[in-house]
Amino acid sequence: MIPKDADFEGFSLQKVDDMLIVAWAERGLTAKPATLFWGKFDLAADAISNVRSAAFRVPYPVLDVRHISDVKVDAAGGVFVTSASDPGNDGPFSSAMYFAGVLRPAADKSFAFVQRPGFTKLYQFDYHKVEAFDFVPGADGGLVFGTDDENLGAAILLTY
Repeated sequence: MIPKDADFEGFSLQKVDDMLIVAWAERGLTAKPATLFWGKFDLAADAISNVRSAAFRVPYPVLDVRHISDVKVDAAGGVFVTSASDPGNDGPFSSAMYFAGVLRPAADKSFAFVQRPGFTKLYQFDYHKVEAFDFVPGADGGLVFGTDDENLGAAILLTY
């Protein structure tokens, strides 16, 4: 189910409906979709069970694409991903953040991914390769994005 030569990007561990859910992704390439993996994590047994996957492509960027450069699951099961264009060490780079869908409890005690048709683009970055993001908690919270713009440096981008 998980390819031995996979190129993983992104990781999330989140409590959803009193269960720990782990999610990670194989980033994909322009012509190859990304694969989102998820499962239940048993902390005491240090084991992941009920692993499922879904493949998808993002609508933006369109060239030199990593369909997933990071993934996060929120406490309601919402799945958020960033995507990035990486044409080489000198760019030009671009990225986007999407609401990709929701992980919902299934009858077999696993979680099912309900993909958002067409995705919902939340942010677009025309000059950065976003490789990481996280939610900033609290009433004044927002998002923090980390970029790796190769020869052009790096940036931390905050939204509030």
